[in-house]
Amino acid sequence: MGIKKFNSSIINSNEMATVSGISSGGYMAVQLHIAYSSIFSGAGIIAGGPYFCANMNMFTAQSSCMKDPEFIVLDELYEATLAYESTFVIDSTKNLSNDRVWLFSGTEDDTVHQGVMKKLYSYYNNYISEKNIHSVFNYSASHAFITNNWGNACNYKGSPFINNCDLDAAKAILSWTGNQDLKPATPANISNVCNYRIEY
Repeated sequence: MGIKKFNSSIINSNEMATVSGISSGGYMAVQLHIAYSSIFSGAGIIAGGPYFCANMNMFTAQSSCMKDPEFIVLDELYEATLAYESTFVIDSTKNLSNDRVWLFSGTEDDTVHQGVMKKLYSYYNNYISEKNIHSVFNYSASHAFITNNWGNACNYKGSPFINNCDLDAAKAILSWTGNQDLKPATPANISNVCNYRIEY
């Protein structure tokens, strides 16, 4: 189900926004994209899964939606999506027709199994043409954000969950979902980096 309130005024009404995330953030990105398809025009998902996968059930969230994709019944998810759409809980799925989606799942990911992401591909393909869905499922990556020049070995599982797989996932997501060629990355200006600390 979608979030009850969302401040769409933070997004320029003349432009569309995209959303992306990894793991639970990947699920969040899918939820946002489907629920607010009038606002978001694309999504980049690393190790996430289909909309309404857990059906508000914690056991399902930690089993089917992570390790046992064979129990994800897509027809049930389509029906749930239609029910929320028809009662105006979420935006119309017709908004998704021209959206662009980028999906990544590593073959060594044993946290969110690749089969879950393949179910996400099929879920999206119910609303979006295959030509607008780009999937990358052939890297021996573990459960991590993927870079082309920094982090642990590609198949390593552990902190900080950033792995060097010779793939710039951030650039790939933004290029695909924005349907544009981005300039090569440049070194960060350290003067633009600041520490942010919250004390409890």
